[in-house]
Amino acid sequence: MLGVVLLLGGPLTGMNGADQAGSPKAVEVLELHGSLEGQPFWARLLGPEARFEGHRILQVVYTPPTPEVLDGAQLTDCPFVLLDDAFHIIGWNGRDTASAAYSLSKPNRYKVSRDVQVGDEKSRHSEGIIRVVPSEVAWDLHLAPILLALAWHANSTGNEPLVDLFGPRWQDKLTISWKGDHVSIAGVDWLVQAEPNGLLHDIHDAGGKVLLTVDGRP
Repeated sequence: MLGVVLLLGGPLTGMNGADQAGSPKAVEVLELHGSLEGQPFWARLLGPEARFEGHRILQVVYTPPTPEVLDGAQLTDCPFVLLDDAFHIIGWNGRDTASAAYSLSKPNRYKVSRDVQVGDEKSRHSEGIIRVVPSEVAWDLHLAPILLALAWHANSTGNEPLVDLFGPRWQDKLTISWKGDHVSIAGVDWLVQAEPNGLLHDIHDAGGKVLLTVDGRP
């Protein structure tokens, strides 16, 4: 199972600890599938679990950013991610990689292990390189489109911090914000097209470039 609590040798902290089982968002198991940057993805957000202090596991199968995009870090294509009730990242289990993260408090930060290739050609191997990312709990920059697809509904407004957990922008102050069908992700503007039921169908730019499309919500 997930084992997030001991991802990097310590308990998860920095959680709000509240069990939101009474709220609509918390009682639903949310699932969707579609394409992200032209590649298929599937995501399922499970209900809150007492052993994770009321937080929720997000299961994702997707094409992760390449090591070139992540400054050398390798990510699995099927992480388990622990979220609070506002979809902030609390823990990241990289499963078959050394990439992992969990939130800390006082001061707010993430302890991150980045799976990178080290050594020369003869001794090259993967190793988890630790770094501390100064950030309050936040949405991950590269998962943000999927998280937005879970959170957005017609006429909604939101503003959340972003963090590039494994990539080169880890020290940047980033945000995602939206008002109606206008979205800004780390300073880049996008538009949302809604489904007839008011949920997110796709994220695209003014020129028609599509970032994410939701094909179904079983």
